[in-house]
Amino acid sequence: MVIDCPTNQSDDKVREVTYELRGRYRTLSATVRPHYEEYPDSVTYVTAVGGFPQRDGVLSRREVGRQQFATMASPQALTAEVHGAAEVTIQIRCESPDGVVVLESARLTRG
Repeated sequence: MVIDCPTNQSDDKVREVTYELRGRYRTLSATVRPHYEEYPDSVTYVTAVGGFPQRDGVLSRREVGRQQFATMASPQALTAEVHGAAEVTIQIRCESPDGVVVLESARLTRG
């Protein structure tokens, strides 16, 4: 999975991708591997936010996983506990806007 970095303009600081889970999965895992053309030492931050259904039908959102400081030379693991989540949102923040973030070997496991 490849996600473009945000432009880092005031209205584009985070890129988000949301996946429906319907409570069917326990864990999300991936290796965060950024790629930057101009600034190869730039840092990437990835956060997984789960949406959990409440009795009134509203989704309660909370962070379920975080990866900090992935670079091209040092990819980092992301693991998120999504058990019971109706959806998960992957939030991407990049130090430099000229890159992409690859979530390598991304998978959801049942359990």
